[in-house]
Amino acid sequence: MNIEEAIAEFKDLPAEVALVAKPPIVRSSEAAYVKLTEDYRVPASVAGEGFEYLIGAEDLRDLLAFASSKQLSSGAVAEFIIHYALYDCAPAWINDVPDRT
Repeated sequence: MNIEEAIAEFKDLPAEVALVAKPPIVRSSEAAYVKLTEDYRVPASVAGEGFEYLIGAEDLRDLLAFASSKQLSSGAVAEFIIHYALYDCAPAWINDVPDRT
């Protein structure tokens, strides 16, 4: 599964779950949901496969709620989430996207 597919399939997951992906981080990058360790890290076995933490379930839930108010394709939602995860801020272009009516 890639990042775009993983985001589209997101379900209400517990807080200790995160979306991880293999660099380079683009919407077609391989991705998975994993349960984080007790100290909120990516399990060593998963990191050993080349996956890196992208975003936690709580943050993803909040961003998806915001994105659902905008007229965005699944690809644009993935780009929005990736940008936020990498830079800890929304991309400037999100303000230009019309709200759903």
